Amino acid sequence: MPILDCYPKFYQDWLFTALELTAGEETKADVLEPLFAMNRAWRDGGTLPADYFAELATLRAYSLYYMTINMPKLWFLLSRAGIPPAGTLVDLGSGPGTLVWAWLFYLAKYAPERLQNMPPVIGIERTAEAVALAERLAESLRNYAPFESIDVSFRCADWQQAGGQYDLVLGGNVLMECADSATDALRDFGPTHALLIEPGNRPGFLRMLGARDALVATGHGIQFPCPAHAVCPLAADNWCNFTVNRAIVPFVQRMSNQAGRLNHRHHFSGLVTGPAAPETAASWRVLSDVRKVHRSGVRYLCNGHVAPEVVVSRRKKSSANEFFLRAETGALLRIQPGPDAVRGKLQAATRVEPLDA
Repeated sequence: MPILDCYPKFYQDWLFTALELTAGEETKADVLEPLFAMNRAWRDGGTLPADYFAELATLRAYSLYYMTINMPKLWFLLSRAGIPPAGTLVDLGSGPGTLVWAWLFYLAKYAPERLQNMPPVIGIERTAEAVALAERLAESLRNYAPFESIDVSFRCADWQQAGGQYDLVLGGNVLMECADSATDALRDFGPTHALLIEPGNRPGFLRMLGARDALVATGHGIQFPCPAHAVCPLAADNWCNFTVNRAIVPFVQRMSNQAGRLNHRHHFSGLVTGPAAPETAASWRVLSDVRKVHRSGVRYLCNGHVAPEVVVSRRKKSSANEFFLRAETGALLRIQPGPDAVRGKLQAATRVEPLDA
């Protein structure tokens, strides 16, 4: 996936001012240390204390690093599923406003007219310290074009008990931090669209499946990643995840280098739902990068029923292997005929075309 960069030019100044930091302080040991505890918990499927944002050092480290690198995950989903229609929006477990800002920055780049007379945007966060920082960021953001008139507010509450009716629900890394019943609480918000993000590990994926089933049961259709509303073929022994490049912003690059985190690929599971729509026949989601073996290209595809490893010859140029080899991870392809349930080979006569170019 190419780098998705919707950060405004003022991003660092805006964030550092709210955190009362100056350039260069982001790589100090006291700033970096809290990252390791968060990383271990999210990587291994563990949990953090319910009040971890109450520690100001942790909130600062998260806002600098994880808030920044989590934004492209939402941009990835929006680039694949499209921007939902205008309506009231709530970010569940919003922290310092991670997905709220990502949403607004994406609109500013790709649909700036949506920022005029925009319906309310609300963040619900259980920790007062994070809410206070989010409110400072909102107030500061209104000093920059084109965000002068945005209606953004934050509430200090547990989102599972908050309730309310909204058109669009966002949720980033909240299902892993809640009880199993959290997925049922999603239905109480009555959204017509939902965009959810969890860590790209098996525990995060399984929580995402629970949310998927809860929303589909209320009539939602799946817009990403599942091409069909069937039992997930990866549920038994694998997981569906995608990657974005986390080292886009220079200060994040410096923090990653100082912390010894040189792999810039950031894994996540994502789900986008909306009004149910007819499924597209012979559609396949690209789940992996191309792995080159001898003169063949190998990658995993999923049609919602099966997720085989598919092989295509790289020896001859054809429309089949061109789209297969060049398709970005997360892209949707129409393949006729499709691969079989175990392992498939695309022949030169196979028709392959992008569905979401």
